[in-house]
Amino acid sequence: MTRNDRITHVDGSFNICDHKRSIAAITIITMSSSEEMAADESAADASSARMTLISDLTSYGGSTLAENVDAAIASHDILVISKTHCPFCLDVKSLFNSTLLVPIHIIEINSIAQGSEVQKIVRDKTKQTTVPVVFIRGESYGGCDQIKALHASRQLEEIVADISERKMIAGSGPFETVEARRINQKRGAACNPPFWFPHVVNNYVVRLTGIEVVAICVVAIVFRNKDFAPWLAAYLLLDFFSRILVGSSLSILGMVATVIVAPIEPQFKPGPPKQFAACCGLIFSLIATCLFFTDNIVAGAVILGLLAGAAGLEGFCDFCLGCIFFSWGIRFKIIPSSVYRVYTSSRHEIVESWRYVHSSSGATPPAYVDTDPVNAAALKYKAARTDEFTKDDFDLIRNMQIGMVLSRGGIK
Repeated sequence: MTRNDRITHVDGSFNICDHKRSIAAITIITMSSSEEMAADESAADASSARMTLISDLTSYGGSTLAENVDAAIASHDILVISKTHCPFCLDVKSLFNSTLLVPIHIIEINSIAQGSEVQKIVRDKTKQTTVPVVFIRGESYGGCDQIKALHASRQLEEIVADISERKMIAGSGPFETVEARRINQKRGAACNPPFWFPHVVNNYVVRLTGIEVVAICVVAIVFRNKDFAPWLAAYLLLDFFSRILVGSSLSILGMVATVIVAPIEPQFKPGPPKQFAACCGLIFSLIATCLFFTDNIVAGAVILGLLAGAAGLEGFCDFCLGCIFFSWGIRFKIIPSSVYRVYTSSRHEIVESWRYVHSSSGATPPAYVDTDPVNAAALKYKAARTDEFTKDDFDLIRNMQIGMVLSRGGIK
């Protein structure tokens, strides 16, 4: 690789759970301005030197492109199949480069002539349809979610320990160095979705809500000449508005979908693109409502038909049109690439928390203790319940509390 093949800058990652690193970044010893500038330049050079862009696969052995890809995978300790504009790829590259201080080689498939063919070869090899795809010593370790999960469990640090430049400093914890703090300090801040929308959503709830939207749109279109048709469009408008604000927690359609899919393990997805898709639905339902209430019934039905089509793709095919436009916004730098950082940093913890709550710990139930087995009238009491058994023994109906406010108009 030539010097021109080096990557000069990759956006950093953000970890909301790692308070110690943030504190360490703040407590770096004070330096003079000239020393600080020199240290920053040195850290930037080191960061750049750890990332090598592969722009010509023919330099690797093999007579076909597939053999070139296999040779590239086998030739490097860590190879990342990536796209330059993908926020998940940026997070993974920053994790290896700035957090673990590991040298990596990168194939940016959107920047080379045979990128689509390379992605197809990698997809056939790993059965993974999205990027990034991370190979460590020739073995596929998955994408961003899998790598973040390995890092959260400390397994990734063990895997790359022998090739990492990071050294331990006494008393500062694993993988903390002055150089790493300097790189971490220059990371951009994570972005929150507007209003109170969650960073992580259950994709099953989103899809079922889309099917509910399709049903309402079909009813409004079929009975478009009835008096209630405009109000169905207005209801969709209000429901989309509530979902933009806080997600499904204030949406009737969202709450119904949440109850229905509650027994199924959630499929966690990033929230920001779903909020953007809800915003698109708000625009369509607003136009349809205005058309219906101004007696442009046919035009309003057409708009609802378009909305039903987009919601149907989401609900039945798991294809989100709004998410596609959202990704274009990131690609053209209209939307900041840091919008997914909280999702990628917190998803593993959310998944583990859900599995803990919904799995049995196998705790033994409390037993009755007889203070005097000989005496039938002796006191018998039940041993204290452990927290683990209390969690396992929870029942929605049995543990439900119903409160009634007695007022002047209440039951007496």
